[in-house]
Amino acid sequence: MWKPLLLFLLAKMIVMPALAMLVCVIVDLDGIEARSAVLLASLPVALASFTLVTTYMKERPSAMSLISGLIIVGSVLMPFAFAAWNEILIAGDVFGDIPSGAVYTG
Repeated sequence: MWKPLLLFLLAKMIVMPALAMLVCVIVDLDGIEARSAVLLASLPVALASFTLVTTYMKERPSAMSLISGLIIVGSVLMPFAFAAWNEILIAGDVFGDIPSGAVYTG
């Protein structure tokens, strides 16, 4: 059970943000929007995934245990992955500086 769990977490927390960074560069998106896209891509699998699995795959306990493991382990690793990606973006000056007065107004 650990091998698929680790592969999914690796894909979700490392490969997905890297792909998001690549897409942002390709479509010429930078600044706080691009940084937000990469950081959001680094977040773990959400509880909504568990709800979908319990609704549509009740007869597959292996799927339920895998998604449960992804949620638990991903939630534990999330602060570290998020901080690491944030540091990568800052150190590499990938999307430029974020103005100190930048505030989310959505």
